[in-house]
Amino acid sequence: EHAIIMARFALEVIDTIGDMRAIFDHSSINIRVGVHSGSVVSGIVRADRPRWQLFGDAVNVASRMESTGVPGKVQISSQTYDLLQNSESKFITEERGLVEVTP
Repeated sequence: EHAIIMARFALEVIDTIGDMRAIFDHSSINIRVGVHSGSVVSGIVRADRPRWQLFGDAVNVASRMESTGVPGKVQISSQTYDLLQNSESKFITEERGLVEVTP
């Protein structure tokens, strides 16, 4: 179910772009979103300013999905795509073809 929740969240974030442009009176504001599904480890780091952080390959791949994405769009990995397609929720996806994601 995490893939569905994150896909919906990603689409809602994209939907706010118009509002953000109006609020900040800046027409060039844009956003890219990357989503990947996989294992992560989490924990609190730093004693002086504690922060909750996620670590793992899934975080790195999601970051690559975002950085190689198209502004105003959500880019998902094949793992997330498979989870969404196997769910009862209906998402419309568009294949971009092979996108090189380097570590």
